[in-house]
Amino acid sequence: ASVPILRVWCLMILPSAFAVDGVLRAHARTRFLVVMNVVRLVVIVGLVGWLISRFGIVGAVLATLIGTAVVKAMAIVQIARVMNVGLADVLPWRRLALITVNAGVPLAPAGGVIDNTSEPIVVTAALSVAVYGVAYAAIWYVVHVHLIALATPPPRAVNVAAPTLQQEI
Repeated sequence: ASVPILRVWCLMILPSAFAVDGVLRAHARTRFLVVMNVVRLVVIVGLVGWLISRFGIVGAVLATLIGTAVVKAMAIVQIARVMNVGLADVLPWRRLALITVNAGVPLAPAGGVIDNTSEPIVVTAALSVAVYGVAYAAIWYVVHVHLIALATPPPRAVNVAAPTLQQEI
């Protein structure tokens, strides 16, 4: 019964990756931090009953996850305002997307190994970790070696005339 709860709770890593509280504290936005936590509380209290009735105890975890995601989004918008930048400039979104793809896509073949292997759990776990590692390395290689090389313009040739012996004397 605890495995579904753990699976959903692991999704808490996603909003936790956005460490926004420190930025808001550094810009003296402590009042906004209080508002964020009150909003989180209201979202969780507002959703927990309905989600528990629909999903059981996993619903409580979902309510917490949704509340955390809402306040992280609020914080990113507030950081954009404080720093006078657009939402696109608050975080390195493109890089975060590449990291997400690089880490998420290998889950499919690793999950396939788990679903289609009838070996003992230790062997299945070792195989799925190995498959994930190989897939992760392959995607990283394609993205970082080939795609970034294609997107990077070639270096410009700079003509620097070397001094001749006549010019030095």
